[in-house]
Amino acid sequence: MSSDSAIVGHIQQHLDSQSTGALFLKLTNGQLLQLFFINGEIQSMKYHGATGLDVINELASLEVAKSQFHDGAVSRVVNQLPNTADIIDMIKNRSVVEMSSSAADVGISHDQVVNIERAFIAFVGPIGDMIFKEELESAKSKEDLVNRLSQQLDGSDRSDFENEVK
Repeated sequence: MSSDSAIVGHIQQHLDSQSTGALFLKLTNGQLLQLFFINGEIQSMKYHGATGLDVINELASLEVAKSQFHDGAVSRVVNQLPNTADIIDMIKNRSVVEMSSSAADVGISHDQVVNIERAFIAFVGPIGDMIFKEELESAKSKEDLVNRLSQQLDGSDRSDFENEVK
């Protein structure tokens, strides 16, 4: 079974049945892909330390070894994602989700963006992804982004966050 058909088939099945729960896909590379659905729409995804849109770019190249669905399970993290039908089209067409042009324009690598966002969300919680995206659009450099995000945190969290991402 080809990698895109395997993953697309699993996603399509849960979209069609309007499932709510967690789909765990053990991949042939030994990694785990986690997809959380609410009424058939993917609300959250995680793969090999990446979350949300960053995962979509990886999906077309992955092959499923085993799958398991936990009906009713929900994620406390909600990613801003395209609708599930569009995600399926992206996988089928091997479309790449582009990183914010402002990040590239100011010299922040994709890996740095992912790491800073992940750290910020760990301090702030699920709302952190929205704050992060707003600050990323305004940032003039990596240091400016870290400073803008730090201003959203209190005392010791601020210095802990800065130490973690610098």
